Amino acid sequence: MEIKIGGNPYHVKSGEILVMPPDIPHGLKAIVKCKMLLTMIK
Repeated sequence: MEIKIGGNPYHVKSGEILVMPPDIPHGLKAIVKCKMLLTMIK
């Protein structure tokens, strides 16, 4: 999966974790069929 945070692309593989900071634009693009778990902590 490709995740862009603030315009910077990150390629995330199975089992990896990525912390997305609040208030920064982000977007997701599935390169291959996949599933993602999103956990939000306030």
